[in-house]
Formats: sequence, structure tokens, C-alpha cells
Amino acid sequence: MEGLSYLFLLLGVFSIQGSSENLEENLALKGTAVQSSTYYTSGATKAIDGIRYSPSGTPHPDETHTYCSITSNQLNPWWRLDLLDYYYIYKVTITNRGDCCLDQTTGVEIRIGNSLENNGNNNPR
Repeated sequence: MEGLSYLFLLLGVFSIQGSSENLEENLALKGTAVQSSTYYTSGATKAIDGIRYSPSGTPHPDETHTYCSITSNQLNPWWRLDLLDYYYIYKVTITNRGDCCLDQTTGVEIRIGNSLENNGNNNPR
């Protein structure tokens, strides 16, 4: 993801389903999220709060920070979720913002593993 200026803009949703009896359970809601930087009040937990609001036609662009996890403009930003337990991952869903900037998820890589080395980039894709 070299040269990417924003990690991604999420509208309160990063969903992970595990392969258990309930495949539709959002395991992300149980986790702890962190990111490399934070734009305004758009912290990492906004992506795992379960709110799927998409402000298509938001009156003011700055209102997006209320619903999104947004990193500051930086080189090689990252966002990470610790599920606080071991799970077999069945599906990962990222919900992008709906009003603009759809290209900001271009090049996003999802890596699943236990290593924090190199900000998790040593985990498999």
C-alpha cells in the first residue's frame, strides 16, 4: 500500500464472521481497534461500532467524521483489529462511505494472523 494517503473511510462497519454455529455473528463488535493516526474525531472504534449509516448527500463533508474511521493524511497508514480470542475467520466485510471517495479503499489489504511485527504486514493476505 505504499504511497496511499488514507487508509480507508469506513462508515462504522468492519464486520468479521467466524466459522461457528452462528456464522452471522459480527466478531468485530467484540474486538479492540486501533489505527496509525486519527483525523479529527474519527477513531478506529468508529469502524466496529455496528452502525452502518452511510451519509449519501451529507450536508457538510465534515459530518462524515461522526460515522467513519478515518486516518490522517499519511504514508502507509494502517488500521488493526484485535479479536481478543482465536477464531476461524469465515468472512470479512468492509463498508465504505457512500457519499464520495470510493477510491480510498483501492489497494486495501486484509491480513489475518497473530503477528504485530511490521504493523501486521507479515501476516498472510
